[in-house]
Amino acid sequence: MKYAQWGTRSIFFLTFLIYFLTISNGYKTHPLITSISTYPPFDSLIPLKATKINITYSEPIIIFSRNITIFQYFAATGFRLLRQTYPASAGFTKLSSDNKTLTINIFDSTFNKPNSIYHIIVESDAVRRKDTSSEPVLGIQDNVWNVTTGYRTVDSNEIIREPVIAFIRLSSEGTEKFNSLDESGKSNFINNLGKELAFIVPVEENHIISLNRYQKDQRTKKKRILIAYKIGSINNNADANTKDIMNDLQALIIHGESTLVSNLEYTKNLDITYGIVKKRNIFRDNKIQLILLIAAYIICLFLLTLMVYHLNRKADIGVILKFIIALVAFVFYTVYTCENAQNVEKLALASGLLLVLPFVIKLSLGLLIIIYDSRKDNSFYGWVNKNKTITFFFIFLSGVDLNAIVVLGKLFHSPLSVRAIKWSIAIECVGLFLRDLPILAVLMGKFKRDKQHTKKTLANIYIPTTEELDCFKDKRTSKSIKKAIINWINHLEEFRAQAGYFNGFVKVSTLSINKSTQRKPS
Repeated sequence: MKYAQWGTRSIFFLTFLIYFLTISNGYKTHPLITSISTYPPFDSLIPLKATKINITYSEPIIIFSRNITIFQYFAATGFRLLRQTYPASAGFTKLSSDNKTLTINIFDSTFNKPNSIYHIIVESDAVRRKDTSSEPVLGIQDNVWNVTTGYRTVDSNEIIREPVIAFIRLSSEGTEKFNSLDESGKSNFINNLGKELAFIVPVEENHIISLNRYQKDQRTKKKRILIAYKIGSINNNADANTKDIMNDLQALIIHGESTLVSNLEYTKNLDITYGIVKKRNIFRDNKIQLILLIAAYIICLFLLTLMVYHLNRKADIGVILKFIIALVAFVFYTVYTCENAQNVEKLALASGLLLVLPFVIKLSLGLLIIIYDSRKDNSFYGWVNKNKTITFFFIFLSGVDLNAIVVLGKLFHSPLSVRAIKWSIAIECVGLFLRDLPILAVLMGKFKRDKQHTKKTLANIYIPTTEELDCFKDKRTSKSIKKAIINWINHLEEFRAQAGYFNGFVKVSTLSINKSTQRKPS
């Protein structure tokens, strides 16, 4: 009996000892799953921007519902910044074929800082035993599975320091909240949202600069708010890679439910399905294609001119070239209207009307000219019947430019009357005032709007240092240069005041420069 009691106590003691040892070694596992291994191992290096880690158990498991969390740890302050957290069953984990290795997917924004410490925590019941018991497996405690990222090995030529303009979009709830604010409240909302985005990356605040610009997204049913930010460093900081910041923000926002985005006061108002979108710049993003397009256009124009001259030496080359240029301009304006005009609510309707109405009116007038001339001239009527396809094609092109009627008469030797040609030219001259000048006004209105916003945020672009301001106190600096600098600083202060900023240092420096420029009369 005593031996039986001793045996029972021994088994209980050994079981407790195994459980204690697993906890003391950092593995809080089920007592019967006595060993696990991890990649990367405890207190080891992990590649920068690593996208997978894994845990291998000694027995088969199944995925369950508790969280797997990663923090960035700042040793100097003891602060922990949440990088990602999600239930093991959320779809970001995967089991191996033998059901013993759990692979955990990592967001691109998680291990994003070189030479930084990260804590990986696996909660109890994140996985369970794959047997009839399905008992929860205890997890890995905080400050046990710690890893350190390596140094950046990217070629310096691959680092993009030039800032870009990017847009984020508010959710339906965020849009309602934003629209309920006055202009001052909206400005504070945009500024604080930018600060929170910089906090969760994390980067310095001057790498995500508020432009105080927003607009309605016309592509959404409820016209959600788009907000613009300048992403990158205003001083070309060597540590600020614009591409990395953009990629981190994209990962953080689209996985917003599993990052700090959904937990902070302002970022929780973001539309996580939109992410962050870089402002399109046709000339910057398609330089080679545009150069090739322009070259091809010039070559085609030259060849077409030679062909026209060869077919008909008496043809009016000037009218034909004007028509070709008008056709190209129409194509470009159509592309502009489809791509950009709808982004500005007040200009969308005007741009659409200025595109459609002139086309319809000119098309109708071109058709009337052809019908009128064919009734008056039997020879032209007969020519139209023989060349219906060409005639209807040029009638359609007359919606772009009525000189298409003139080209029809000159190029194909159609017996079009001189009166019809004069009418076409006269209507095109009237169209200059009814269509082209209003289009120019619309484009200038958009340019003026952008320019006003640029002025409002000029102070965010560059702030002179003490040394740069003091150099203008030098006696060798000309009086005209000093006055120009003073005027520039005064404008800078005015713009900063309009944007809600204040910089006493610049004002003090301005006074010192003013004193240095005041000379005693000789």
